[in-house]
Amino acid sequence: MGNRIAKRLAEIENKGISLQSNAGKIAFKAAKGSLSEEDKAFLKDNKSEVLKYLDRAKLTMQDILKDTEVSVYEKFPLTDIQAAYILGRNNIKYGSVSCQILLEFEYDEMDPERCEQVWRKLIARHEMLRASFTLDGYQVITDKKKFKVDFYDFSALNDEALKTELTTLREKAARVQFDLRNDYPFAVSVVKLKNCSYMQLTIEFIVADWTSVMMLLNEFETRYYASDNIPEKPIELTFHKYMSAYEKYTDSIAYEKDKLYWLEKIKSIPPAPTIDILSNSSSAEPCFRRFKYNMNLDRYLRFKETAKKYKVTPTVALIAAYSAVLEKWSDNSNFSLNLTLLNRMNADEKISEIIGDFTTTNILTVDMREKKKYCEYCLAIGNELFTDIDHRLFSGVKVVREYAKSKNSDMALFPYVFTSSIGQIHTSLKGRMTDGCVSSTPQVFIDCQAMDDNFGLSINWDVRQGIFPAGTVEKMFAVFEKLVDRLADDDSFWEKTDIISLPDEDRKIINAANATEIELPSQLIHSKIIERIKDSAECIAIKQGNKKVTYKELGEYSAGIAEKLSELGVLINEKIGIILPKSYYQVYAIIGILSVGGVYVPIDASGVVERRDEIISNCNIKKVITMCSYNENLPIDVIRINIDEVGKGSISSLRCINELSDEAYIIHTSGSTGKPKGVVITHEGAVNTIEDINRRFNVTKYDAVLGLSNLWFDLSVYDIFGLLSVGGKIIYPETERYIDPSYWDDLVENEDITVWNSVPAFMKMYYNYISSKEVKNSRFPRLVMLSGDWIDIDLFDDLKPYAPNTRFISLGGATEASIWSIFYEYKNKETWWQSIPYGKPLANQGFMILNEKMDECPLGVKGELYISGKGLAKEYYNAPEITEKSFVRYKNGERLYKTGDYGRYLKDGNIEFLGRIDNQVKVHGYRIELGEIENALKSLNYVKDCIAVAVELKASQKTICSLIVGDEKELSEKKVLNDVSRLIPKYMYPKKIFFTDTLPLSANGKVDRRQSAQIITRLMNDIKENNKLSEKAGSADGILKTVSKVWEKVLDVAEIDADEDLYDVGADSVVMITAATELNKKFGDKVPFDSILTQMLNYSTVRASSDYIKELLN
Repeated sequence: MGNRIAKRLAEIENKGISLQSNAGKIAFKAAKGSLSEEDKAFLKDNKSEVLKYLDRAKLTMQDILKDTEVSVYEKFPLTDIQAAYILGRNNIKYGSVSCQILLEFEYDEMDPERCEQVWRKLIARHEMLRASFTLDGYQVITDKKKFKVDFYDFSALNDEALKTELTTLREKAARVQFDLRNDYPFAVSVVKLKNCSYMQLTIEFIVADWTSVMMLLNEFETRYYASDNIPEKPIELTFHKYMSAYEKYTDSIAYEKDKLYWLEKIKSIPPAPTIDILSNSSSAEPCFRRFKYNMNLDRYLRFKETAKKYKVTPTVALIAAYSAVLEKWSDNSNFSLNLTLLNRMNADEKISEIIGDFTTTNILTVDMREKKKYCEYCLAIGNELFTDIDHRLFSGVKVVREYAKSKNSDMALFPYVFTSSIGQIHTSLKGRMTDGCVSSTPQVFIDCQAMDDNFGLSINWDVRQGIFPAGTVEKMFAVFEKLVDRLADDDSFWEKTDIISLPDEDRKIINAANATEIELPSQLIHSKIIERIKDSAECIAIKQGNKKVTYKELGEYSAGIAEKLSELGVLINEKIGIILPKSYYQVYAIIGILSVGGVYVPIDASGVVERRDEIISNCNIKKVITMCSYNENLPIDVIRINIDEVGKGSISSLRCINELSDEAYIIHTSGSTGKPKGVVITHEGAVNTIEDINRRFNVTKYDAVLGLSNLWFDLSVYDIFGLLSVGGKIIYPETERYIDPSYWDDLVENEDITVWNSVPAFMKMYYNYISSKEVKNSRFPRLVMLSGDWIDIDLFDDLKPYAPNTRFISLGGATEASIWSIFYEYKNKETWWQSIPYGKPLANQGFMILNEKMDECPLGVKGELYISGKGLAKEYYNAPEITEKSFVRYKNGERLYKTGDYGRYLKDGNIEFLGRIDNQVKVHGYRIELGEIENALKSLNYVKDCIAVAVELKASQKTICSLIVGDEKELSEKKVLNDVSRLIPKYMYPKKIFFTDTLPLSANGKVDRRQSAQIITRLMNDIKENNKLSEKAGSADGILKTVSKVWEKVLDVAEIDADEDLYDVGADSVVMITAATELNKKFGDKVPFDSILTQMLNYSTVRASSDYIKELLN
């Protein structure tokens, strides 16, 4: 009942109401109306208990301590921090280690017998040195066997042997784990060397905090060097008595108010710094290493004086420095540190004589998201810290427990610790601390410890080994040393915003990776194609089915388009739309447009009319090249040119009249506002990429590319201009067999395809097909370039048996940077890879990885990818605000494209791609803005709200689904998909729509995408589990049963409904290929791969496939 009363009183006082006891009555001061009737009733109904708490509130810790009595051998509860230390000794994540310290001091000489005698006296005097800890969470003072000091004589060893023996002894002393029920909680050793002696003390912090340890050592030296007749003053105040009083003190309104403070703050406490750690770090054997920094007294006094000038303590200034370094290596700039506080309340004059663990912890929020002066960070951190300390009755350990309840338990790990004893140690020891000192703490990665004395400032980093990649902490600590030095030596440095630069080693590696400047041929994008039209006239330029187009014919038909456009008065840089199916006609149109100085704008011929008209309107397109067979009406103010009605023209009409900086083409990508964004690429930008690829991979007139990419996807730019500019060939698949890998295989074999340029999904489809064949092809492209999406990490290795002489290239970048900006040539897979490296920049292009404040990230640290160089787009057409947001200026004035992708530099200078930052996703090579899907859905008058998410139901296979707020009884998934099909392309359709009353919200009131994805994933998995074959389908129909089993295997589901649309349960074109391959294996030659694939693509149910197979077999 007591805690309930105190909690309610705390809630009342937090309203600004002052409560007091006065002569047995409850008195209060409050603004009119602030004390509710409910509050008044509570005070009246619980008057006696309320008065008890109000009377207790008048008592100080000193008052309570005087009235507290305890028995020496009575067990008493562990403190929060002691309980945490006990837990950390167990086999928990990053545990299995004691919270203790090894201290090693050098003395001119040390008599082991006298040393032992002194320690026995200290044990007798300080009861916590005799403490035992029980399994049920208590501690008790006991009588133990006589304490022994170990002695080692290394005085006769040579230097090498001494180093080995001393290292072994130190490791043993640092890692020892005492039996806290039976052993002393500390151990002492004396080591005799040639010219001196060492004393080693390993002690558990569970019985002595840092202040206590230093008090013990001071008392040890006093007794060791003094005569034996030191008077024994009994210690009247014990740790047991103090903690018993403290427990009573916290049963108070003040404690409950502090608890309320932290329970509210927990809602916004950020996680620990997200610094890259090794994947197997949690299984590494616990071992700590110390990094040490010293500042002499003169410099330290100057540092303190500067801190005082900026109204902060030295401790706060060092927390800020430590935080700045952590933030440099962290993915997040808003994080929490775990502060160790020496919480010895000044409740008695004897308090300074007690040996015990008085520490508590504080979870300190450090927000470095905004760029500020260093002194401003210090002030903000100081204000946060002192506000927290004002509410320290609710301990940091309890805060972490409550945090773990409300968040994911993995998030409740705060392994970056700061411990300060600055200004708390007022003694100097005769013993000189050696480099053999180190502390260990469970669930701690780095413990930054700061202390001062008459010699100046000392800072240690005790670092858990096996956590960080090799070299990371060394670089971090070197940067920390450099930063603290600057703060001590240069007052003006406190006023700077850029206080940390990249480590020299990182700078060298990143600069080398970006040293890409070379001289490449510079011309208009179509200039060399016109040259090839003239000097390679009779060579084949394009082939599609039985249709062959020579370079001469390409020139003549392109000239016909150019002449037609000239007749219509096309202006320089006028935008001309192209709405054509994949064919040689597309190339005629492009060369014709460029030859009159125009800009080509590809538009999906099979796409949504509303999206088409949006592009036409936004780009101010007045002329569109299409075909007679295109049945859709164009806007009334647009001139339609049917390319199949335009004849040949004179090759002399093909000209190069633009400037290099003029626009060559505009390709549209998905836009977050729901409107497509037109990316404007110049001749210079595109040519730089094309020339570099051709040079780098030796693409010549003897090469042929399989043109799989659609014209509105910028891989097509390279297919056309990369191959035709050198006199090579484009082999276009026939439209009706466009995504048939068996057909691709025929083309590779018979058309001598040497260059493969596609999204990874197409190559995966091709591999699935060729790997199912009994006989390998005699041919395979010599160059495979994949881009546009994640590449299966095993794909290149899978392909090697079929392509022993092929060069495998991963390419990346953005449409906004002229096709590609980065490449990686694959040789062999490394065991530590999570994905195939993104690579290094292409010629005359560069990559920067920047954090939220536009500061460069060190090697291994995740940040946003920014592209620089010649390839950058001119703008988003007719969208100045979006252009300004995406194309930014760096500090040095360099223009950068903000990709919205995460990445990090690796130590070899390659970049690792880490995914999208925002809600833009790639599905089978298509870059899709989820916001565009959401806006399309929201435009339907019956959709109140919605969210679209990409869920990964199978490894590396994303599926777009949507949650819609609406009544499922009134709406249907079929209706929604039918209505939205007018607004977005098919590749954007949600595969599954679920109806809900409300969307899940995050703490800040925004729709929670992560939670939505989890809900959808669960619902999709439920569908998989619950889809049953009908009784009719599950009877004696063997073919139906076989087809069902194949699909169940491919989709990884227990059962599947024979009449359900396969696309609704996770199928797509890639999955269809796999299923067709399996069915071909099951039924043999009577069920050809290409036939069953075509059938399933058009009639996507198990039953339809089964019926078709029956027909084939009969």
